[in-house]
Amino acid sequence: MDVSIKPGAGQDVALLADVLQAEVTARGVVIGQAAVHGLGGIGKTELALHFAREYRDQFRVVWWITADSPEAIALGLVGLTRRLHPAAGLADATEWALGWLQSHDRWLLVLDNVEDVADIAPLLGQVTGRGAVVVTTRRNLGSARWARLGLAPLRLEVLEREASVDLLVRLTGSADREGAGRLAAELGDLPLALEQAAAYVSQHAGMSFDAYLRLLRDSFARVAGHVGEGGAAGQAVAGIWQVTMDAITRRSLLAERVLGVLAWLAPDRLPEDLLTPLADDDLELGEALALLGSYHMVAREGGAVSVHRLVQAVTRENTLARAADGDTHAADQAVALLMDAIPDDPIANVAGWPRWNALLPHIDAVTAHIGPGHDNPDLLYLGDRAATYRQFQGQLAPAISLFEQVLADRRRVLGDEHPNTLSSRHNLAGAYQAAGRVAEAITLFEQVLTDYRRVLGDEHPNTLTSRNDLAGAYRAAGRVAEAITLFEQVLTDYRRVLGDEHPNTLTSRHNLAYAYQAAGRVAEAITLYEQVLTDSRRVLGDDHPDTVSTETQLRAARAQ
Repeated sequence: MDVSIKPGAGQDVALLADVLQAEVTARGVVIGQAAVHGLGGIGKTELALHFAREYRDQFRVVWWITADSPEAIALGLVGLTRRLHPAAGLADATEWALGWLQSHDRWLLVLDNVEDVADIAPLLGQVTGRGAVVVTTRRNLGSARWARLGLAPLRLEVLEREASVDLLVRLTGSADREGAGRLAAELGDLPLALEQAAAYVSQHAGMSFDAYLRLLRDSFARVAGHVGEGGAAGQAVAGIWQVTMDAITRRSLLAERVLGVLAWLAPDRLPEDLLTPLADDDLELGEALALLGSYHMVAREGGAVSVHRLVQAVTRENTLARAADGDTHAADQAVALLMDAIPDDPIANVAGWPRWNALLPHIDAVTAHIGPGHDNPDLLYLGDRAATYRQFQGQLAPAISLFEQVLADRRRVLGDEHPNTLSSRHNLAGAYQAAGRVAEAITLFEQVLTDYRRVLGDEHPNTLTSRNDLAGAYRAAGRVAEAITLFEQVLTDYRRVLGDEHPNTLTSRHNLAYAYQAAGRVAEAITLYEQVLTDSRRVLGDDHPDTVSTETQLRAARAQ
């Protein structure tokens, strides 16, 4: 049965706890799965957050995942693994998280803003009965389908009118309950809209609810028919957005620019320092964010800034209208800021991994908002780097999907033999191999190598890397003799072109040792591993991933 609850009525958190069977066991273990659904801006995320805070003592682990895409869900599970078991292998981080959830109790998992319930169905099926799961979504699937997913549905309704009036009066300090009632009726008692309207009235001394209502109705006339997301809720937020942005722009053009950029990124937890290039200094940026926060357009916490999805949607609609006149500045600026913020070398730069984890949702968001068919080379580069990071963090399915998308766009924009396109083809082949699709990888590696030789020459570093990785694919396919022959040829050329201690040469030497080991030539492998390890420690350092890998393989070879 679909239970209806009113936000702010005082019983919403307790009712959610009841649905999750908060007192189901004598030990106080909370189990159960619930789906909180309702309009955008109605307070679903806030309800889940209040529940997590109020009942946190009943859980050993509380973990929050923004679940608006399969990639975001996978990233959230990897993050859970890192929190609970930092030493877990990257390739099995997602499976480790699922295994932990299956084998432990007293945990709460919040899957926030689910767009497609098919994305979470496999996860729900694997963790049922061990802990508590709260899903928030704008989707209403009906009682039968909710039941098939194992979710108890709670429909979050708009506020009662009296509660809406109480909220407006409390937030503004006004005693005009009749005017508050008229404004609440116009806004459909939607909590997000009421809070933003109250923020505007509070920022303008002497403004009455009726005066704001006149501004709002004029704004509705201007935005009518131009808001594509959120239905009536979106229309209400759009009207408020127009009134609020008129006031904000009069006070700070920077605040308008900041919100425009935020609209193209993920809604949650953008590191504030990413926005620094927009301002002359940190003080100016802080003032702009404070202004946006005072109007309830953004929320700030712990050095990160968040924006409600409906506010983002309305802002993007506005910038898209400008784009029709050739102004794509906000989207392009978002891409440029991410380009400045990503760490170098997503594979070896371990210190940069937390930054990658923070930025990946925003790279995904701007890629999705701009959509396929664009010709922005920086966005293509971001996609390639993000896919590379995901591959080496064990997120192979989303990595391959992104590599394929970037390759299709680079072929269209740059042509099949442009160096960047060749790089994309090579990277996709590597991802295929990592996913066990070795035959496809070999075919693609061989095609790319032929084109690299023709376009860049036989001893260009990219060509050498392509030859090296093709040899690795041969080895993975069991064609060890071919692999050794090619590895030996490539190593000779690496030494001549780059020198014996260049990182690429060290990698080539390691790979040859691994091929020797696979062929049963263990003594030769051990000798070469020992030489590579000595040089890697001196050149790269003891903690570099390549050094650690060589040390691990040396131990394995000695144990044979």
